[in-house]
Amino acid sequence: MKVLLMQQPKSFSNYPKWIEEIQERFNRLEVMVFTSNDRAAHHSWPNSVIKEIHHRVKNNLQTVAGLLRMEARRSDLPEVRKALQESISRIESMALVHDIVSHYDEDYISIRSIFDELGRLLRSSLMNQQEKVELLYQGDEEVISSHKAGYVSLIINELITNSLEHGFTEDQEEALISLTVEDRPDQIFLDYRDTGRGFPQNFDLGKSKRLGLQIISNLVTHELKGTLDLSNNPQGGVRIQITMSKD
Repeated sequence: MKVLLMQQPKSFSNYPKWIEEIQERFNRLEVMVFTSNDRAAHHSWPNSVIKEIHHRVKNNLQTVAGLLRMEARRSDLPEVRKALQESISRIESMALVHDIVSHYDEDYISIRSIFDELGRLLRSSLMNQQEKVELLYQGDEEVISSHKAGYVSLIINELITNSLEHGFTEDQEEALISLTVEDRPDQIFLDYRDTGRGFPQNFDLGKSKRLGLQIISNLVTHELKGTLDLSNNPQGGVRIQITMSKD
């Protein structure tokens, strides 16, 4: 494969235009993604074909992440490296879903698998070996389609990343991230918590400039047809409650 690297901006002010150029190049990648409805339309296709599609999508996403990682290493600007690393984590969270589904006969994945695997990946990439953070999954063993799992993986990626990067203090002895899943008649309920410092006083999601929280809000509202509630635990840390439709 021949890879052409782009000339990086010399100042952070030129960064948005540079990112647009990266985005334009990546948009040329032809990636086949089938939703559960697409799968029903192609029910005559053998599982081996569907699994191969997921495998190739995963490879394409990992190629994109690899290119971004190369650009991050070449940059002397901390803002650029941080922004690219965040993009890499998001892409890898999507690739993870396709990787897991490619190993199973059915086009479904458990929320526990997404949480456990993303937690392992993010802890290894964002934490020092000396730091100790426990990740705990509780509740029902809920299984969702690979299409919906792509959105859920992005949400869980943003939640864990925010906790690891902003939630815990350096002198905190016990750090816990938990996800409780509840199967309701027409909905799936997710209750995410950490034992960190919590949201700032008078925090307003509508006024927040954190891209990660904006991504979560948009995905929950528009893609999962659900609701989102953010609050602080009386015992400390954040509590984020998400409901999403089963349809």
